[in-house]
This record gives sequence, structure tokens and C-alpha cells, in this order.
Amino acid sequence: MSNSQPQAHIGRSVLAVFVGILATVIPTLIVDTILHKTGFFPPLGQWTPSGPLAVATAYRVVFGIFGSYIVALLAPNRPMGHALISGAIGVV
Repeated sequence: MSNSQPQAHIGRSVLAVFVGILATVIPTLIVDTILHKTGFFPPLGQWTPSGPLAVATAYRVVFGIFGSYIVALLAPNRPMGHALISGAIGVV
């Protein structure tokens, strides 16, 4: 067994978490922008009623689950652990 094998796992783990976070953040930003442009969300910096915030929470939960699934698919081992790490990063 060579020393490069654990390094490959670490690199693949970092890549899996990074790609999963991107799979969450990019669709969220796209939908946020569309909803701002269509007027569903008020302009940035203004008060937002609870209805649009509930919609934002709902689609962000769905995108978060999708991103965690991507992380688990790409993880070299312990997919649930990788998904939980990406979730913790998302919470922070």
C-alpha cells in the first residue's frame, strides 16, 4: 500500500464536499435572482413578508438535500459522514 492512497481519499473527500456545496449554492442563487427580478421577493435590503420567506426556506431545503446527495455519491467512503460535514458547513 502506498502513501498516495490516503492522500487521494482526502482529495476526493474535499472535492465531494466542495461539489456538493456548489450543487446547493448555485441553484439557490439562481432561484433567488429570478424571484427578485420577477418581484416575488422585494429588492435587497427591504423588509420581506413571511410568505416569500417560507417559499425560500422550502426550495433551499430541497436544494440542500440535493447537495447532500451529490456529496454522498461522490464520497470515496463514509458517504453519510461526508454529507453531514457539508450540512454543518452549510449551517455555518
